[in-house]
Amino acid sequence: FDVLTPEDNQSPIVAFKHGVDPVTATDLFDNARIKISAREQGSQIRAGVGLFNNRTDVDRLLEVAASLRS
Repeated sequence: FDVLTPEDNQSPIVAFKHGVDPVTATDLFDNARIKISAREQGSQIRAGVGLFNNRTDVDRLLEVAASLRS
């Protein structure tokens, strides 16, 4: 992915370009019940990890994101 969040950013938010159909991408996250924001006409995914998230949540986000590339 083309990660848009600077490496030295201290924010829990990450944004990346996914390179697939925007509807397909947002539907995939919606179906997995992962809340994201679609930006730039859906070409970018923005996700934030908060205090209420755990490692399993992050792993699931990464797994769903990786499935966009398959």
